[in-house]
Amino acid sequence: MSEHKVSPPPDVAAEDENTASEISVPAEDTGTGRQEERTAEEVRQGHTGDHARYILGLSVLGVVIAFTLGYMIFF
Repeated sequence: MSEHKVSPPPDVAAEDENTASEISVPAEDTGTGRQEERTAEEVRQGHTGDHARYILGLSVLGVVIAFTLGYMIFF
């Protein structure tokens, strides 16, 4: 049985290189037609933070409590 070495697709190899805070954007993905360096926030086109995960978690917890109370009252 022969062993075949499988190489990752080209886009996976490019993604492996983009682990720094600066990300290299290929020319075909830019409006200018040339390769550009962008920060992770620019590529994501937004920012993280504002405690969104805590707000979401507390909202889900509130719904669970409200449904539990509703179930206990009506059933």
